[in-house]
Amino acid sequence: MELISVLLFLIGLWAFFSKYKYLTLIVIALLSSNYLQLSDPNFLLGSISLQHGDLALLLIFATLPFRKNNNDNELNDIRKILFVFLIFLAVAMAYDFFTYGTTVMQIFRTTRKTGYLAFFFLINSFSLRDYQKFIYFFILLTLFHSILYISQYLFNYSFSDTEAVDTEFGAARYRNIPYYIIPFFVIILFTISKPRIKYALSIVLFIVILLAQSRGAIIATIIVLILFFVFQYRIKLRTIGYVFSFFIISYFLVPYFFRLLVFVLVTF
Repeated sequence: MELISVLLFLIGLWAFFSKYKYLTLIVIALLSSNYLQLSDPNFLLGSISLQHGDLALLLIFATLPFRKNNNDNELNDIRKILFVFLIFLAVAMAYDFFTYGTTVMQIFRTTRKTGYLAFFFLINSFSLRDYQKFIYFFILLTLFHSILYISQYLFNYSFSDTEAVDTEFGAARYRNIPYYIIPFFVIILFTISKPRIKYALSIVLFIVILLAQSRGAIIATIIVLILFFVFQYRIKLRTIGYVFSFFIISYFLVPYFFRLLVFVLVTF
């Protein structure tokens, strides 16, 4: 897998200087998510222990010197805040190094994910078309992953090394849920204009979210749906509040409400 990661890094670096810059976005997303959480994050490159996300960070910082100047005044305040935060982080790292003798590798391991904030300075280096191609690719990938996820319940198998966990009803709950399902659920609802495609894709992702039985994902989905109906159909918040209250009350009065719903979906 490490060879694939190195190859993807090289492709992403090459693509940044070509007309296929959207490939750089795809590579960063794949590596930073450890291949959508379907791969072991750690690997050895010679005698060096790395993570796939480290190559994503390296790709971001390798392209920073060649970024386009960001002259968007609307982003100035964010840029200033981010710059101050990065200075604070650098001072904190230097303090740990010189005062407590923390090794460079230890500092890197505890702060590596913060490095993704540097992508902010690359935003203007990609065109709207690059972002559209990136989103289109991951919508298709998320949809394919979702179909695979649902098929596990239908055919009682696991397409990855992740084992299923038994619920109170004896049904399996698989953990290999699509990594970007919530953000792309939002994108599908708010950006796709064709109703049939919008709702067909949304229903597939919604079924996956229910099957995953993650409280956080279910609550996030309900909030997204509330916002969608408010902005799209101008439904009054009071009406939405009644529906939302029904879900909340049902959840507390019937502790296994959502799990029972999932069990019915799986059974029938």
